[in-house]
Amino acid sequence: MNLKDKKIIVLGGTGFLGKHFDSILKKEKLKYSCYSSSDINLVSPTINDNLLKYMFDHNDNDGIVVINLAADCGGIGYNKANPVALFANNMKMILNVFEICKRFDVERLVNIGTVCSYPIHPKLPFKEEEIWNGYPEPTNAPYGIAKKTSLVLSESYFKQYGLNSINLITANMYGEYDHFESIKGHVIPDLICRFIFAKANNEKVMNLWGTGKPTRDFLYAGDTVKIVLKLLKSGHSDFKPINIGTGQEVSISMLSYYIARQVGFKGTLEWDESKPDGQPRRVLDISKLLGIIGEYKFKTITEGLKKTIDWYLKSIEGSLGGI
Repeated sequence: MNLKDKKIIVLGGTGFLGKHFDSILKKEKLKYSCYSSSDINLVSPTINDNLLKYMFDHNDNDGIVVINLAADCGGIGYNKANPVALFANNMKMILNVFEICKRFDVERLVNIGTVCSYPIHPKLPFKEEEIWNGYPEPTNAPYGIAKKTSLVLSESYFKQYGLNSINLITANMYGEYDHFESIKGHVIPDLICRFIFAKANNEKVMNLWGTGKPTRDFLYAGDTVKIVLKLLKSGHSDFKPINIGTGQEVSISMLSYYIARQVGFKGTLEWDESKPDGQPRRVLDISKLLGIIGEYKFKTITEGLKKTIDWYLKSIEGSLGGI
């Protein structure tokens, strides 16, 4: 697919991952528009018709590609506190996106899914065919199950309406623009904030949730964007899921050590084992992805953390007394 001949619409395009798309699409000089939830409320049962016509207006020679990043999600604390909203809001968004894409004859829809859709104890590494083989980890289940419905809708809309879509199951993403200092913060931005402020306040002990033993496959958001573009350029259009991750496990305890070292925190770490760990291990099998796009050099966790921490420190420069 020649993306220079397409109009790209990014839904959820001003959020964490959307800002990475905005940056890279701009560098590639592609025709695109990013829309936020304040532009188009995908949870609403009725969406402004004139707005939709404006968004999807295109020349007859152009095809439309929709990249759906819209989601209501957060870290383990947010997920535990908001299970109903997580399920209902994500279901409404997904259903609205499919209906809009069908109505405006979209050439390709890209859905960004989540590793939270996998069962709590799948075989390692997680293979795409395992995704229906059990209930997800309970903390993340409402979000994971809602996002997994895009797989059912993709097959149904293709068979009934000919809508082509790609479903990507992403590992735990992180990077610049993430939710820092927020109840929606995931583990990496949450730890970065905590370690930076602990150093600034000369704290000697850092108390952390859980045991530190769980592992995650951490994916730098900029790599996600580049892989999505590679998949689109390849012409891939199969609706069956594709894992996007690094294929490498990093424990939460090792992640904490990396972050502490990079921000200069020299205190001790204490683990509160009364707090939940979440899923014990997560690592994705990416052989299907590499079979489509070829070899790909992912940012290492230390490289990605440095970019993320440097960006965050710059964003709060002057507020921490010269840290």
